Amino acid sequence: METFMSNSNEETKADLDRRGFIKSATALGLAAASTPFLNMLCVKNVFAAESKCRVMMSPTLKITPPYSSGGSVQNVFSMIYDTIVRLEGADQKLTLCLAESYETNADKSQWTFKLKENVKFHHGTAMTAEDIIFTVERWQNPALGGPMCAASAGIEKVVSDGKFKVIFNLKQPDPNFLYKLLEYNAAILAHDYDYEKNGNTKPSGTGAFKVTTLVPGQRIVMVKNSDYFIPGLPKVDNMEVIFVSESQTQLLALEAGQVDIVRWVGFDSALRYKNHPKINLYTVNCSNHPNFYMGCDKPPFNDVRVRQAVKHCVNRKNMLGAAAYGYGNIGNDSPVWPESDLYTDIGFPEYSIEKAKKLLAEAGYEKGFDVDCYVPSNHPPLLDVALTMQQMLKPAGINLQIQGVTRDIYYARYWLKVNCGITNWAHRENPIDLMNLSLRTGAAWNESKFDSPELNALLDQASVEADEKKAKKIIAKIEKLLMEQGPSVVPFFYPVFTATGKNVKNYYPMRNMSNDYRYIEMA
Repeated sequence: METFMSNSNEETKADLDRRGFIKSATALGLAAASTPFLNMLCVKNVFAAESKCRVMMSPTLKITPPYSSGGSVQNVFSMIYDTIVRLEGADQKLTLCLAESYETNADKSQWTFKLKENVKFHHGTAMTAEDIIFTVERWQNPALGGPMCAASAGIEKVVSDGKFKVIFNLKQPDPNFLYKLLEYNAAILAHDYDYEKNGNTKPSGTGAFKVTTLVPGQRIVMVKNSDYFIPGLPKVDNMEVIFVSESQTQLLALEAGQVDIVRWVGFDSALRYKNHPKINLYTVNCSNHPNFYMGCDKPPFNDVRVRQAVKHCVNRKNMLGAAAYGYGNIGNDSPVWPESDLYTDIGFPEYSIEKAKKLLAEAGYEKGFDVDCYVPSNHPPLLDVALTMQQMLKPAGINLQIQGVTRDIYYARYWLKVNCGITNWAHRENPIDLMNLSLRTGAAWNESKFDSPELNALLDQASVEADEKKAKKIIAKIEKLLMEQGPSVVPFFYPVFTATGKNVKNYYPMRNMSNDYRYIEMA
């Protein structure tokens, strides 16, 4: 980080900025423990003649596709990388990005993309069909793992037809194939770049911003990609991402004008910022949901009666009010959100402590049991969900012992390893893709270790069904199966809130969390 020193007795602008921020933070109740963070933030802007946008979010460590996870990394990816398709604009329309056109055969088992010919990677080489093939081979590499292994499992082979045309030959018809290419881990990489060595320190993509400085877990400084393939984009010259775990610290920095965007805003803060004179609040409806998962590979949750008992303990209406301030829609323990065209209203598990106790007794847990539940405590509303679950399970004799850790620690140390936890699952355009990723037997992100041949078969049917009405009937069966036997409590779906200073124009938050920073202008 570049700083300036003054030999005079006058305070530098950085000193004044820092003092002003500390004064504001003190008035707002910021703990003194955050002072090191303030020292990092309050540095004289060396881009005086250029525009700069500062974004604050929770830390992320791995920033190399295709094995990264979390909302923060999605946003970083949207700056550095591009995908073949993306959501774009205020209407969040699915549009082509790195491809200029596509076509399919009659049964949707072959997809051909004509690539744009003016795309360059940050290290200087032009993007061609060879890079698409290289990227897909990484998706399918089991040694790398990650969600794209499952998402790309249906791809038989990708071949080139000239320098700028690629053909995806699928193992079976897939009418929803475009949605798989929308995944943030589907970012296109260069075949001639060493991502294993440089991906997390000197990433190279085709995105609107190029990394100049990267301090893992602390900050990323980027400059405008002057070779970006869309004329006039990006609008800002410099982008800085600052990683801070504490959501309250993030918001204090925004209120004091020390950052321009906070990626994630909790429900309580959303109420505060609704009509704030200095802050713009954005509300994005999506399928985001907390997922209370129960490990099905070991006791006590390997017994379906225990899972059913847990479901009967949850008063979903009260949960929505307590943990989400009433925002959103009640869930039925499947990841199919009520605003999806594939959703069927099949009702919800009945709230009945009496039934829960009876099921627990039948399963041999008449006196209940203790269980550790791991939660990213700085990711609203997950801690509130955990605390509410704790109170709702107690009357049935289930003692939920909450193990709260920061989001980065949760994903690095506990997620996919523990028997019980609460994960935030971000929006997916197609719920079938999410279930293939999180619930299919052996899937990369099957956190509950759920193993249901019946579900696998239904997902197979839904994945190839092009008729939406028929697909909806299959999905209704899946909803019922998951509500009655499934490994999760999905109590509600909720909107995402993000906030900016009034100086930020043309910021487009997306329901899939890959917010678009390319059009931002700083007033």
